Amino acid sequence: MDRPSTRTLHPPYAYGNDGDSINSLHTDYGSDNSALSADDPPAYDASSRALLPSTSRHARTRDVPSYTQPKDSYAVLCSDGSPDEDEEDNKPHDIRCKISETTARIDKRLSDPDALFAYVSDYLRVSPPRPIIRIDGYHERSTTRNGERKTERVYDFDIVLGLEAYLGKAFDQDWHERIVANIEKVYRGSWRKTTATNAQHVSDEPTKVLRDWCEDYCASRSPLKVFRVHRPVTGLDKDLLRRRLDHLVRATGYRGRISITFPTEQQNVDIYSHHPINQWRTGWVRVIFYLTFLWIITWPILFFTTKWWHVYTVEWRFSVAEPDGRERRYAGGVTEEQWYEKYEESIYGLVVSKCKGDATKRLEARVGPSVVQYGQSTSATNWGHDT
Repeated sequence: MDRPSTRTLHPPYAYGNDGDSINSLHTDYGSDNSALSADDPPAYDASSRALLPSTSRHARTRDVPSYTQPKDSYAVLCSDGSPDEDEEDNKPHDIRCKISETTARIDKRLSDPDALFAYVSDYLRVSPPRPIIRIDGYHERSTTRNGERKTERVYDFDIVLGLEAYLGKAFDQDWHERIVANIEKVYRGSWRKTTATNAQHVSDEPTKVLRDWCEDYCASRSPLKVFRVHRPVTGLDKDLLRRRLDHLVRATGYRGRISITFPTEQQNVDIYSHHPINQWRTGWVRVIFYLTFLWIITWPILFFTTKWWHVYTVEWRFSVAEPDGRERRYAGGVTEEQWYEKYEESIYGLVVSKCKGDATKRLEARVGPSVVQYGQSTSATNWGHDT
């Protein structure tokens, strides 16, 4: 059977604005107390990259413009309650990167239906989430403390690569918004999932639009309520990228454990009602409840007293299959294979340099003429073993 072909219909798109630029999708970073591996990786030079596939010498892809995220008018809280911060250009890369797939907004202004509708329709639905490729390498280290033997995980590298520049733009053919249908069983202002009405009469009711749901949320008298905007990224061939990247990391001589994942930063945006309990549950106060095990009592109470709205989804497609099923249309004009071939040498360098953190900008800076000499022996191998 012939292999499906691929084609692209429009060039890569990058968001921009005339005001101050801000990347509100980057989360803050937390330090990792794990020590670095005692095994040093091979030096980053021509002789140590022999195992790279030769395809990188022939990669032909279009350059991707710089990406600027529109400014968020409301404070962004990460999943641990910490404020979202912009990435510094010269930020050290010796710490693990913290990624928040779900972030929160708590602002009294969003209790007004007009303000809520404007924020969702004018910002959240047109500003894409951040699809990420995360490449982790770690090994286990055994230590003895006070006569007790313990095993801890030591991260040798933790590379975060953003793919947001390869998404399309809002309202084009690779962007899709969806309001929940009446017959779907979802959270509609309750602690449990329901349909619009009972099953016998649900098809006769008109489907609510986004403004209706914003008004419904704000009109609720429940002090604890959450309106969620779901923003998934679809159409990315994760299996292909995982195979390519796993082979690339092994080509450095790394013998530790490898984890390649594809989180989406700010995939879910939860808008909480402005109430002290919601501020506590999304802030540092909840840490006290975890440590004292009070969450065993408070979690069931919050579960049954919090009303949820999961009624609006904005889908961003990395690629989509054409009707004939033999071709795929790529929103950013670049296929997964093309992306890998362009950046494989840069990623190789990030691995052997034990990079930790967001390396998206560094990835683009490393792109240059190929110096790979395929078939040459590697001077240093077998790093990342358990100790």
